[in-house]
Amino acid sequence: MMEFNTGTGRFLPFTRQRTWEIVKSYGNKIGLSLYPHMFRHGLAIYLLQHGVSDKIIARRLGHSSAATAIKYYMVINPEIEREALKGILL
Repeated sequence: MMEFNTGTGRFLPFTRQRTWEIVKSYGNKIGLSLYPHMFRHGLAIYLLQHGVSDKIIARRLGHSSAATAIKYYMVINPEIEREALKGILL
């Protein structure tokens, strides 16, 4: 597992600009327009879909409140709705 490098303050061993270059180049190779922030959104949605508390997600993403995280990342699809309502008679 990769760990945060406290000496440089970086999670990855290269600069923000280099991260953009790498992600964009892989996107170009597969014919998609990718950017690094997509992974942040993807992580938030993945965690929500797997039942992680919105407060934990907000904290991990550096948001000041869970409401902010939900505003940006809450995506309700039929699978999420079914799971949330499982066992509840409507």
